[in-house]
Amino acid sequence: MAKLTWKSRTHNDETTSYARFTGELKAISSEPRTSKSGNLFRNAVVSFEGQDIAGIMNEKNFEHGVNIGDKLMCEVSTTNGKDFYTNVSHLQGGASVDLETATNIFNFGGLVTDTVEAELELEESRD
Repeated sequence: MAKLTWKSRTHNDETTSYARFTGELKAISSEPRTSKSGNLFRNAVVSFEGQDIAGIMNEKNFEHGVNIGDKLMCEVSTTNGKDFYTNVSHLQGGASVDLETATNIFNFGGLVTDTVEAELELEESRD
C-alpha cells in the first residue's frame, strides 16, 4: 500500500491541498467538452491501487498522445476537504506512491500542509 504526500499552495487567497500519484489510464472520452471557463477537457478514468478514479485531462495534454494502459502523472486536489478533483497529465508517471489502505485512497484526515515555495514558483511559471 502507498501513502500520498500532501502539500498545499495558495493562489488568490484560496488554499488548495494536493497530492500527486501515478495512475494507469483506463478510459478517456472520445470527444472533448468545454468547461465553464471555456477550456477544453476530456473525462478520464485512472486506476490507482486497484481503484478506479474519475478525473479530467486538458485537451492540450490529450493532443500530446496518450494510450489506454499508460501510467500517467495525476494530481488530486481539494480546497475544502470534501470535494476532490483529479487532473490527469499526459506525462509518464514515476513509481507509484504508497497508500495506507486501498479503501482510503483519498482519506484526508491528515493533510500535509507544507508549502514548498520553489514548487509553487515552478508551477506558476508553467501556466
